Amino acid sequence: MRQFFINRQFLEVQTPILSGEGTGALASPFVTHMKNTESTPVRLRVAPELWLKKLVIGGFDRVFEIGPNFRNEGIDRTHNPEFTSCEFYQSFTSLSEVMKLTEDLFAHLYKTLPNMEHLQSFNREFPKYEFVPTIEAKTGVSMPKNFTVEALYDYFQQINLAPLPNPNPVALLDRLSQVYLESISLETPNTPIIIYNQPEIMSPLAKSSQGISHRFELFINGQEYVNAYEEENSPVDQYEKFKIQQRAKDEYKDDDSIVPDWEYVKSMEYGLPPTGGWGCGVDRLAMLISGCDRIDQVLPFGNLKDVIRQ
Repeated sequence: MRQFFINRQFLEVQTPILSGEGTGALASPFVTHMKNTESTPVRLRVAPELWLKKLVIGGFDRVFEIGPNFRNEGIDRTHNPEFTSCEFYQSFTSLSEVMKLTEDLFAHLYKTLPNMEHLQSFNREFPKYEFVPTIEAKTGVSMPKNFTVEALYDYFQQINLAPLPNPNPVALLDRLSQVYLESISLETPNTPIIIYNQPEIMSPLAKSSQGISHRFELFINGQEYVNAYEEENSPVDQYEKFKIQQRAKDEYKDDDSIVPDWEYVKSMEYGLPPTGGWGCGVDRLAMLISGCDRIDQVLPFGNLKDVIRQ
């Protein structure tokens, strides 16, 4: 992966692991405090995204980072609180161009790594499914125009799908995605599929138009491997999206919701060019390539439980 980006004139960088406000992803951060300044919370990063986009604002038009992230969540077959990701951002790049770059990267992995016969699908164009039209085609019922809890609850009743207890709009949309979209990847094992044009409310850092974000996710065997979008580059629109996110976070007591980074909005005022990029879980990809079924099998020291016992 590193060589793929270097060959395309990307600059490899390292960004801070510790930060204050702002997380840059839908995940719960680990929070601690600096010695003798207990009033100032410090977070382990859940993603390097906002730092990398600040570099793009600063004039670095192609950057990537392969490094650790930390999410204060559970441990299971495909999740560990400490994991490795690869993220890249490229200025003046559209969502369709990011899709093509993603397909080129997976084809590069197929051609350069040994024993990849089980992943021949990496070497061809990936099937693509648009979020709302595909759900409507599968359910036979039109989705609501406004994605409020009430409207989505009503939609769940119409399609005879049990809603989640104490949900928020994003969780309900995620549930629809799991049942009707992500499950498509289970029908063709080891074949990447792309789900694109998610509702705006699900993607507070993505550029959007008419309530739809310029975003895609890549799934294989029911698991997410890539989350990508055209970056929101209007500081005014990003400020409003962060305010909506903060209100929803407070209203629904959602610890996984993005912690807004108001300093990032100030940085955007210097000018973020049209930019596309994504993040990819390296450990999960290593599992797929090596045929392992648990994430601790591709971590040199196992998962967090193993590390603590050691």
